[in-house]
Amino acid sequence: MDRMLKAKRLINQGDAPALRPLSKSLGFVKTTKTGGSTIAAMINRIVDGRNLIKMIPANFIHLGWPNDFPGRVRGVDVVKRNYGKFDAVSNHAIWNATLFRHYLKDPMLSFTILREPLSRTISAYNYFNIKQSKSWRDCIDDMKRVRNVKGFMDAVLLNSMASDLGWYHQVQHSTLYDQDVDKIRVFINQLDREMDVVMILERMEESLLLLSEALPNLELTELVWHNMKKSKESAKVYPNASEMEELSSLLLVDRMLYDHFSKKLTSWWRDSHQEETKLSSRKACLSCLYQWACNNTNESSRLYATMKRDSTEYTKFLWKKQQIAFANNTGTRGDQGHNH
Repeated sequence: MDRMLKAKRLINQGDAPALRPLSKSLGFVKTTKTGGSTIAAMINRIVDGRNLIKMIPANFIHLGWPNDFPGRVRGVDVVKRNYGKFDAVSNHAIWNATLFRHYLKDPMLSFTILREPLSRTISAYNYFNIKQSKSWRDCIDDMKRVRNVKGFMDAVLLNSMASDLGWYHQVQHSTLYDQDVDKIRVFINQLDREMDVVMILERMEESLLLLSEALPNLELTELVWHNMKKSKESAKVYPNASEMEELSSLLLVDRMLYDHFSKKLTSWWRDSHQEETKLSSRKACLSCLYQWACNNTNESSRLYATMKRDSTEYTKFLWKKQQIAFANNTGTRGDQGHNH
C-alpha cells in the first residue's frame, strides 16, 4: 500500500516535473512489434517535456525504413543551420551507427528493444493482418523462398529485429547468411560494441532501469509506460507445432541476437543488484507506477494523456511545436548540455 501511495504521488507530480538537462542525445532504434511504440511514446514525452528537437520523418512514421536511414526528413536544413544536429531519433529506421552519429548531437546514447523472436513474429503476422491473406503454412513457405529482404512484408517477418538493426543491409539484403552462425556472431559482436543499451520487452522494469543508468537525469515518472498497439490474444492465429519448429529455424539470426542481449541484461542486473540495493526498490516502485497507470486510465493529468498518445499523432504535434521554434529562430531547446 505504501508503494502504491508513493506511485500515485509520483504520477500526480509528473504533470510539471523539474526536468534536468540530458547529457546525451537519444538514438533509439524502433524495432517492429517489440514494444518499440511504447518506448517511442516515452521518448516523445522526454522530447516534449525538455523542448528538444526530434528528427521528424516526412510521413511522420518512417525515417527511410525499410530502406536506408534517414530517408526524407522535415526541416533538416533549418535544424542544421540553427541547432547543428538533432536531439532525438525515435521513429522506425534501419540502424547505421555512422549516420546516426552524423545527425545526432554528441555524445549520443544508442539503444533499442528486443522481444522473444517467435512471439514477436506471431504478433507481427496478426497485427499486420497477414492472416487474412495467408495461412501460416503459406507464410512460412514464402519466407523460405525469400532471397532478398527489401519489401515491407519481408522486413516485418524474417529476422525483423536483426533487419532493423542492419543485418540485411550489411549483407546486401541477402538471406544467404541467415544460417551462418559465425557471420551472425560477428554481426552481434559489432552491434554489442555500437549499442549502449539493449532493452528486453519481457523484462521491461529491469530494462528501463538499465536505461536510467545510462541517462541518470531521467525522472522516475518519465519511465512510466503504457502498452501501445497490443493485439487481443483471443483474436490471434498461431502456427501449429511443426510450423513453430520451421519458423524457429528461419529466425536463427533473431534468436541468437535475443539470446545474447537477454543474457547480457541478466548479467548486468545480477552485478548491479549486488552493488546497489536501491535498484530493487526502484524496480518495485516502477512496477507500482505501471500498475497504477493501467488501473487509472481515466485520470485527467497530462502524464496520462501523453503516455497513451499515438506515436504518429505525437510526432505531428512535436513537428508543429518545432515549426514555431524555427519561425522564431530562437529554438525551444535552450542549453541542454549537448556538444555540437
